[in-house]
Amino acid sequence: MQADVRLQGRIRSGFSTGATSEAAGDQRRALRRNVARAARISFARRSITCIVRNLSATGAAVEATNPAVIPDSFSLVLEMETTERHCRVIWRRKGRIGVQFS
Repeated sequence: MQADVRLQGRIRSGFSTGATSEAAGDQRRALRRNVARAARISFARRSITCIVRNLSATGAAVEATNPAVIPDSFSLVLEMETTERHCRVIWRRKGRIGVQFS
């Protein structure tokens, strides 16, 4: 029963279509949109190419080849944008990091 209610909420929110990443029990402050945007992580005169997988006003999930070399704070620039967003790593998983914009 409870699983059915969660599934219905995800379908209403667009989760099943990939439109958003809102889920029951989610601790995010803002709704994230699923995207696949090329970006660049910059730190200590280095630059790493990455892909932003979801994005909100407060943060993002970023896919990188070797996220272990990415420091806890860095700048993120999305392709075709000039705005540099300062980020703080909130979580790390194989191939991905979750960041909060500061």
